[in-house]
Amino acid sequence: MGLYERWTSTEGDKLAVHTFTAAMREVIRGRRTLQALINFSGLDAAAQAELTAIAAKYQGLSTEVEKIRFELDLTSIPVLCEAGILTRAEAKDALGF
Repeated sequence: MGLYERWTSTEGDKLAVHTFTAAMREVIRGRRTLQALINFSGLDAAAQAELTAIAAKYQGLSTEVEKIRFELDLTSIPVLCEAGILTRAEAKDALGF
């Protein structure tokens, strides 16, 4: 099950978006590794691939302003998915995928 599906899941495999976004901020700040987030969240191969793409996109941003905007998106978009406001396709589009 992919990352976006885990944000919107109502089953036991749900990924708590506030926990995810807090953990992602720790990764961005260098206090945790991406692998630690993967392990903690129990992400399968599909979700790992999506998370790796998100991390690569962030690393590829060239200015602090772009990085801050992307961090804000990483905070709000999963919450909107969880609330059922954004679909998987809309979330991917909002993140630039």
